[in-house]
Amino acid sequence: NYTNPYLGYLVGNVIKYILRAPLKGKPLEDLKKARKYLDEAIEELKKWRYGLYLKIEQVFIITM
Repeated sequence: NYTNPYLGYLVGNVIKYILRAPLKGKPLEDLKKARKYLDEAIEELKKWRYGLYLKIEQVFIITM
């Protein structure tokens, strides 16, 4: 249950590519895709953890 929908999307893709890796005939390609989404999910989580989104929203509100 992620409050950030984009993070949920990324984690969902990680799961999808890991589960289908042995079934689709290109396991290495699927595992690389899973790793790409996992790396992106980790970076997204770091942004939320350190409050970068809050800072971006504050800047956006101030400049409007």
